[in-house]
Amino acid sequence: MDSEKTLLQNKINELDTQIINLRYRMEQLESLVTITSLSLVDNNLNSQKVIIPGTSLHGAYIVIIEDMNESGGTKAIFALSRCSGSTGSVHRIVNSIGYKGEEILIVWNHDYPRLYWAKIPSDACGNLIQFKVQTIKTPI
Repeated sequence: MDSEKTLLQNKINELDTQIINLRYRMEQLESLVTITSLSLVDNNLNSQKVIIPGTSLHGAYIVIIEDMNESGGTKAIFALSRCSGSTGSVHRIVNSIGYKGEEILIVWNHDYPRLYWAKIPSDACGNLIQFKVQTIKTPI
């Protein structure tokens, strides 16, 4: 009977350790993901470029962007990377042009990666368009 209790207690201790390790790993993974929103003015094609939240001067990221105002608005997934002292590399993995013809892009030239309009919506009139931005940083 005592040996069964001891075995059971050992199993419980083992499971407790595994739970603690899983919680720690989840916290690490959560720190790699940033979910925020940002806005672009819908009639400002050339001058407005907004910094992508959750990024820095160099690193590697997956960025998922979707229009929060319109279900038929533009959406895209990008892969970004940049080494210190170089120009960033941005690859659009997939995108959808919004039903008003709008399209977004990311550029990463000198400092932080930035979101901007490739094509503004067909009915552009100076409204703020909200985007949900999910930034996933690759672990170092």
